Amino acid sequence: MISILLAEKILQLFLMIFAGLGLVKAKVIRAEDSNAVSKIVLYLILPCCIVSTFQIELTGDVAKGLVFTAAAAAAMMFLQIGISEAAGKLFHLSVTEKCSIAYPNCGNLLIPLVMYIYGREWVVYVTMFFGVQMLFVWTHMDTKFSRQKADPRKILTNINILAVFAGLLLMIAGITLPETIGTPMALLGDMIGPLSMFLIGISMAKVDVKRMLSDTKAYLTVVIRLIVVPLIALLLMWALHAYRWIPNGDKITTIILLAVAPPSAAIVVQLALLHNEDAEHASVINVMTTLPCILTMPLLVGLYQYLIG
Repeated sequence: MISILLAEKILQLFLMIFAGLGLVKAKVIRAEDSNAVSKIVLYLILPCCIVSTFQIELTGDVAKGLVFTAAAAAAMMFLQIGISEAAGKLFHLSVTEKCSIAYPNCGNLLIPLVMYIYGREWVVYVTMFFGVQMLFVWTHMDTKFSRQKADPRKILTNINILAVFAGLLLMIAGITLPETIGTPMALLGDMIGPLSMFLIGISMAKVDVKRMLSDTKAYLTVVIRLIVVPLIALLLMWALHAYRWIPNGDKITTIILLAVAPPSAAIVVQLALLHNEDAEHASVINVMTTLPCILTMPLLVGLYQYLIG
């Protein structure tokens, strides 16, 4: 059953998280070293992973799946933003809390999970979802934090968005990278799982445990991010029979559900820090949403698989 396999893979990734945390606690490395690891993941590992996932044949079924995923990703982003704004008004949430609800960590966490569960050829749908989310990050989330109009330069110069466009162009043109380039790029891309989890572990060492346990707003954000949002997305896809719309719809819609279900995105912490918001609070939410997902994500996928038969 896919939910059991998913739980096993999440547990394996969590062991990598605790490896990073353990090295900080043992004073082998410092928590501040996460900045260097973050840059390696952001500017090298993730772009390599994105481009290499598009190195597949563009068949009719793949094209339909990618178009469907892009449209579904946009719809899910509007859904998540809508829920975050409604919750913000109802519970008087801050910008940090609303963005933590609206933006899941569908890149660093989901890419290795889908790769392990379904295989490399299915990661392209995660990449497409991630690319759409990044457009929302630099148009919606950045403006929420900066309280200024969106800057198109942040979109046009973002290395991960550029990697999505580059990968798409290569796939559409039917260009396969030569082995001397493609192989090391794929190998670097395969490091996304271990390094991303290691980075989360290092970041956890920065969090004040007392504040985390006493932060009532963070608990509320966790429930909405990990349960309310993905459950609404699940019910919508099931009610609309979205899995019947395209070839391999059961797998692709499951991947979309997985893209909505992860913990809050790490970029929320980064933007909070950049714009002098409460970055520590964002880190607390990031950690508190990361830990329970080992239960929530497999349960949601199990429920979805049961509903669609």
